[in-house]
Amino acid sequence: MRTGLKPIMIVLCILMVLIQSGCAKDDDRYTNANGSKVAEIHFTDEFADNTLKPAYEDYLKNKYDEEFTVTYIEPTVDMYLCQYYGEVTADESGQRFEIFCSYYEDETVTCEDTYFQYAIKDEYEQYMSNIISEVFPEHKIIQRYSLARFTDVTEKINFDQFLEMYMGDDSNRISFLVYIKDSELTNSEEQILQLSEALKNINYSGNITMYRFPDEIYDNYENPLEQYNDSCIIIKYYTDSIEYSERNWEK
Repeated sequence: MRTGLKPIMIVLCILMVLIQSGCAKDDDRYTNANGSKVAEIHFTDEFADNTLKPAYEDYLKNKYDEEFTVTYIEPTVDMYLCQYYGEVTADESGQRFEIFCSYYEDETVTCEDTYFQYAIKDEYEQYMSNIISEVFPEHKIIQRYSLARFTDVTEKINFDQFLEMYMGDDSNRISFLVYIKDSELTNSEEQILQLSEALKNINYSGNITMYRFPDEIYDNYENPLEQYNDSCIIIKYYTDSIEYSERNWEK
């Protein structure tokens, strides 16, 4: 038994050493527009402060026309691909988000970031609120943080362009919390179906989690979810289907 396992263990050890020794350099996915390969990671504080941070901040400023501060950087190796993970804060809004960058042998840097979903937050909430108002005139809506990153957005686009490019994109789903009060529910089942049809018509893709509250709770708390959250219905919209789940919705 030991004789049989030893060759296998040697092979596994060699593979582990190869995996950890550097990043793939001969895969076309890991080259930039100039054909330069992703550089192996040799991370130092000086490299982070003098090379990566300025590149990140310039990239973000050019893309969003705002000022940003990089607060943290660390190297990562994921399936042979050397990258750098960063945490960033938008100076004006204080919004925090993530950035992912690659450094190449020709000393160029390419980046992807998760800020776009925050950049469109106010307009997207208003857009969705206008649709929900057709069924529930009084409500509160909040865009939730989601796993949608929109990292393929490489340049600044306005909200109309976002709707044209991304509505109905199941890979970039954004979810919302919607708060309503009992007096808004005149015919719960019919209203939910009406809302579902309205969101289907705009090709929405994402989750709507609706919380219902007694009127006195809704009227007296800015964020009723923190006070009373045992009644909700979750509506999951996909490009080709709608799913429902509920908890204590009908009382």
